Amino acid sequence: MSPGFIVWRTMSGVMGALPSSLADRVARALGASAYYLWFTRRSIARQNFAHVLAALMQDLPIVFVSAHFGNMDYAAPAAVERYRPMTLAAETIKPVELFHHLAHQRSQNGVHLIPYDQAPRKIIEAVKRKEIVGFLIDFGINAHKDINTVPVTFFGETTFFPSSPAILAQRYHAPLMTGFAYIGAHKQIHITIDPPILISPQLPRAQAERETMQLVAERFEKAIRARPEQWYVFRPMWPPKPRLMDHLRQP
Repeated sequence: MSPGFIVWRTMSGVMGALPSSLADRVARALGASAYYLWFTRRSIARQNFAHVLAALMQDLPIVFVSAHFGNMDYAAPAAVERYRPMTLAAETIKPVELFHHLAHQRSQNGVHLIPYDQAPRKIIEAVKRKEIVGFLIDFGINAHKDINTVPVTFFGETTFFPSSPAILAQRYHAPLMTGFAYIGAHKQIHITIDPPILISPQLPRAQAERETMQLVAERFEKAIRARPEQWYVFRPMWPPKPRLMDHLRQP
């Protein structure tokens, strides 16, 4: 049993005995102290960040797409600290108070969480400010009711990915990048960025959405196959066959 686990179990019992308001303040203070004092603090290794630098040198906004993979809580603040603010379209979790708390915490590091139902206006504003606009799109097929999607082949089966990243990248001439943060040896965080996807403005929108998001799906699959233990997906990613056929028949 590791010392870290023993400390965690002990402090969990202590926190449970305190009033919630006091426990929250104590937990925050201990968390910050642990980061600065813990001798095995994680470091971050950036790989292929030349793609990001090239886009920044051209003074372009960046559309960034990733998955719930590895440790994005380290990766996003690292990108913000070195490059630009980030606006991240996120699924609203319940209770709503928890979402607001997480949004506040992320904002302290320059990462602004925007609920998907409020995302279009806020994201367009962020693009015009030439920020990094991020999407975590592996939130499952049950959350797609009010979101534009396109069919993609993912691990040999048809499913649906949100098409918003492709629409945004084409409309505002922004490079679309996929990237992942995985936990490597000695708990080091490795951030890898794939080459940018450049979408021609002359390409018909429907074709641009299908081709771009299929390429995103292939990059997701490659990263997950290499390190499947690092993908934490919370909801079904593939629809049952009857529902799939109904969706594909829609105009």
